[in-house]
Amino acid sequence: MDISGISGEGRLLITACRPDEVAYEDPSRRHGFLTGAIIDALTDEQTVGVLSMIDRVIARVRTDAASIGITQNPVATTYIDGGFTLPRLVKGAEYAKAFPEYGAICVATVSDLEQFGIPNEIVAAWRDRFNDHLHQMQIDAVNERRVLDARSLFVIAPTSSGKTFIGEMAAVKAILDRRRAVFLLPFKALVNEKYDDFKSFYGDRLGMRVIRCTGDHHDDIAQFVTGKFDIAILTYEMFLSTALTNEPLLNVIGLVVLDEAQFISDSSRGINVELILTLLRAKRAAGINPQLLLLSAVVGNVQQFADWLSLDTLVSETRPVPLAFGAIDRNGTYEFVDANGNRKTEQVLDAREIVQRRQKPSAQDVIVPLTRKLLQGDNTSVIIFRNTRGGAKGCAGYLATELGLPAAHEPIAALPRADLSSVSPELRTTLTGGTAFHTSDLNREERLTVERAFRRGSIRAIAATSGIAAGINTPASAVIIGETIWAGPAKEAMSPGDVRNMAGRAGRYGYQETGRAYIIADTPWRRTALVDQYVLGVPPALHSTFESSHVATWIIRLLRQIHRIPRAEVPSLLLNSFGGYVASLRDPQFLENIRSSITSLLARMQQEGLIDEDATGVALTALGKACGQANISLESCISILSSVRTLNRTLTPEQLMALTQTVPESDTYIPLQKKGASESKWPYEAARRFGNDIVTRFQQGAPDSASMLGRAKRALIVLSYANGVPIERIEADFTTNRVFFAVTAGDIASTVDNTRFRLHTIYEIVSVAYPAFAPEPDDMQRLLLRIELGIPADTLDLIHSPVPLNRAAYLSLRSAGVLTVDALLRSSPAMLATYLPNETAQLLLPFLTT
Repeated sequence: MDISGISGEGRLLITACRPDEVAYEDPSRRHGFLTGAIIDALTDEQTVGVLSMIDRVIARVRTDAASIGITQNPVATTYIDGGFTLPRLVKGAEYAKAFPEYGAICVATVSDLEQFGIPNEIVAAWRDRFNDHLHQMQIDAVNERRVLDARSLFVIAPTSSGKTFIGEMAAVKAILDRRRAVFLLPFKALVNEKYDDFKSFYGDRLGMRVIRCTGDHHDDIAQFVTGKFDIAILTYEMFLSTALTNEPLLNVIGLVVLDEAQFISDSSRGINVELILTLLRAKRAAGINPQLLLLSAVVGNVQQFADWLSLDTLVSETRPVPLAFGAIDRNGTYEFVDANGNRKTEQVLDAREIVQRRQKPSAQDVIVPLTRKLLQGDNTSVIIFRNTRGGAKGCAGYLATELGLPAAHEPIAALPRADLSSVSPELRTTLTGGTAFHTSDLNREERLTVERAFRRGSIRAIAATSGIAAGINTPASAVIIGETIWAGPAKEAMSPGDVRNMAGRAGRYGYQETGRAYIIADTPWRRTALVDQYVLGVPPALHSTFESSHVATWIIRLLRQIHRIPRAEVPSLLLNSFGGYVASLRDPQFLENIRSSITSLLARMQQEGLIDEDATGVALTALGKACGQANISLESCISILSSVRTLNRTLTPEQLMALTQTVPESDTYIPLQKKGASESKWPYEAARRFGNDIVTRFQQGAPDSASMLGRAKRALIVLSYANGVPIERIEADFTTNRVFFAVTAGDIASTVDNTRFRLHTIYEIVSVAYPAFAPEPDDMQRLLLRIELGIPADTLDLIHSPVPLNRAAYLSLRSAGVLTVDALLRSSPAMLATYLPNETAQLLLPFLTT
């Protein structure tokens, strides 16, 4: 250590515990709790203030010890005169001697990775892919943080900065060390994209076993639970539920890469991210300690999070393609911060180019001339983000009309021909004008066609909602952000993180020296305010979604991670979670303050049959375990059980699906005209389809009559989809006002996906609690498949086709009278060419028996 970095004067004496306590070793590390906390404090910050360090170390030791059920309180005595700071300690040669696993190999290029024993075949493939270049962040992850020596790491860096390749390097090294690697992602679309990429590169090219699990029927779940994979890619929810029901699984996993770790702060997905990390953290005490690699967009306040997991951090603000990011006003003035952090202004557009195009000024007035200017160079492309699906579709339409771009013939030819939605013709129209839109109103094939065409350059401008910013691989030369307000009655401002994720799509490595991102501003004053808020503002803080009002759900989910625990120790389970850990750091009396409410909760859980107790403690019953791994709150579980008791009869799968709409988690948005009587027909239709007593339950917990109508409407939409009704017909059947309350393909898809996600959990709960009232397992599985695929029961045999089929193909074959795989394989090539997309028909030819 360079002692010249010491500032001030003082003394510090600190002991690991009070005289009447015992100092413990950290079961997850090679030293005591106090030593670990001091090492982390002295190596995290560039300059360490001794006074602030003491507070942090004492709180850290106390909370870490409490999380394993012990009491340990360090005691410190200090004398400081005018301040006392120390320089950051850097791990060097002596540290490497004491901890050989720290390693000594250093790299500067992709070729250097062979030093870690990575075969030349893999290194050569990487070298071709990345031109033998490693970004500084990737070099630091290998050399300084020793990620290829199986050390865990938390990486915080901007979008498109190369974080994923750190995970790929670690995964390959894990596989070579006979450890299996798991990648976790928030969305099914991201899992599918990553799977296609990894399957092509690591599977087909390099011979690794790559699998995926998203909850769909084609999942590789059997291979996953038996460890027959090298790389597995899963959604957060699939990993959590599978790990809980297959305990030996964690013994075969050597690396967990959790991408988009900032989702721990997400109101809906955050609990699952936190429970995954809580499970992995708790398993360390049992000697199960896979390498953990967390990848996050830029966030603030990460130190407590890193301390909770005992992780090294690697923070980078550098992007492979530097970004100029700012706001442009209606005068054409662009105020921005360049890649070096300098605030500047530039006249990007002549004010005369910005012409009002509607009755009132709008973002369109700036978007059109700005997009035109940005597309003037070669190999340039633009993504325009709008805050609604309609706004994105309209933007692509007026750009197609005004820009005069050449038609995108290749993607037009690749678009699906059947089971189209009302926006499908509009997508073709925009493609004819060289643009496209990317929203949830498009089906998967349409979205993939747009993404591929944009990456290849046959489309140079796309208008999108924020989904394309969530990790989908579609970089552009420039990004235009039309709004910084979320659509909806609340008109909530987007967070700096949301806007930065969109801006992060700007900059294509190898094409432009600098990416550019523009937020549209109405006035010069607003332009400056937007730069202050979104470009220079403090990154959003990483935080837990834990709230004391939801303690019941957290307790049952945490109880699901263990076998049995003394009743008095149940509150300490909360300290294993990030939320409980932080709460205890802030308030040493946190556990005592919450203990009485947990005592009452346990009594209620015992009354509901969720826990039992013996001399060694409490444990979840079979019903408790089902509720403990549910994707709904404990209150929702109890509500469903109450409904089934009240109905007091055997339910059909369709009736249970309808009942699923009664939990708050299913109360998602569906267009509903609250004024007038046009929507009042849905309960009557639902009563006819599901029974009057089911519809009566729609009132349970509904805040108003509109919510009850929405529940009936959603249940009917799901039933129509599962019966194979074409998307365009469903849109028409459930739209009562085409101007303001149109039901679109995106509304249908979100309703169907959310229902299937909840229904699976609810069926498991009901089948454990009331097996006589639950639908037959085979019948339930058939309905779940029908909801997933959108096909009637008589078509289900076709899921065994040797070539994957989409909904359009299933329904097209059904219209031709082909209902079984045997009938499909006895079809003629001419028939296949008539009813199926050309690519699918060609893939089926080798399997035909005629």
